[in-house]
Amino acid sequence: MYQLFPYAKISNAPIIEVSFSLTPQHLLLSFVLSGVSDNYLFDTKNHAKRADELWKATCFEAFIKNPNSKEYWELNIAPSGAWNFYYFSDYKKDMQEERRVLTPKVLFKQKRDEVYVNVEMNFTEKLFDGRGEFNLALILLNVEGKREFFTLNPKEGVADFHAFVLE
Repeated sequence: MYQLFPYAKISNAPIIEVSFSLTPQHLLLSFVLSGVSDNYLFDTKNHAKRADELWKATCFEAFIKNPNSKEYWELNIAPSGAWNFYYFSDYKKDMQEERRVLTPKVLFKQKRDEVYVNVEMNFTEKLFDGRGEFNLALILLNVEGKREFFTLNPKEGVADFHAFVLE
């Protein structure tokens, strides 16, 4: 279990825990947000299809790369089920939709002050060697229309989820 922390100081920030499991052809992610108030927006209309620019609203993210490689992948999931999975040849270079994936199963639940998001994604062929390196992130859109950024190991300055922090 991993915990995400905000990039900037946020009063009453939710506690965000994520479990992450990866095999060469399968990814499981589970986000649990505790202490979520009515301050955040979650679009839950069913839009289970590929979409771009999900990061402009509430978006659950994972970045994965193979050890000893510059190439990596980015998964974006919206509470609505909208998603995308991008391939990069190097740090923020040659971004393109990865086609060797099946539409992920996304389950979003909200009750009282907790939010649960479970994601299961299968790859049509082996993409990853073992566990790999990864970063987990979350963008929460608040009711004022401002985005709040959370990740495993935030550093001061601009939020950069493309930086890999765990192996």
